[in-house]
Amino acid sequence: TTISTIDNLTNGLGSYIDDIVVDRQTGNFEDRTLAFSYAVGGFGTDRDIWTMSWDTGLDPDGWGNQQLTGDATTDEHSPSWVRNSGTSYDGYILYVAGPGGDPENIRILDGDGGGSQAVTFFDSFTTREISAPKWCTGYDWENEESFQRIIFGMRTSATDDWDLYLADPLQL
Repeated sequence: TTISTIDNLTNGLGSYIDDIVVDRQTGNFEDRTLAFSYAVGGFGTDRDIWTMSWDTGLDPDGWGNQQLTGDATTDEHSPSWVRNSGTSYDGYILYVAGPGGDPENIRILDGDGGGSQAVTFFDSFTTREISAPKWCTGYDWENEESFQRIIFGMRTSATDDWDLYLADPLQL
């Protein structure tokens, strides 16, 4: 099963893996890719976004991994795949990034390790923490049109409540 496979994979990388997401829930196991955040330096160090996919040429166990981000001063976490959006962003990864102690923002990254770009532009007066960005597709029945949104949680300080926000990803 996918769950037991994920557990087996993470045992080999250590205990500093978080936010594991699969790019699709259906189809052949060999066609799936995992995205996750991983703190190579251990607990309390900046995390980076990595992927693992089935590739017998990269790893004796059959799994190859790729580090997609790696800024030593930025903590990158909470990856989420963009799938079935009907846009050119299918196969990209949303994630949260921010230098330690500074405001976090949502970024979008090519799932093959290409460049990333900002989705939100918050400053220290607006936000402190962002959680779990997800790309959503919806339909407005009244106007008979589809729309795209990124939904995410945000708060301005560690003592504030979390609120839900929407961003229009097609205005990047």
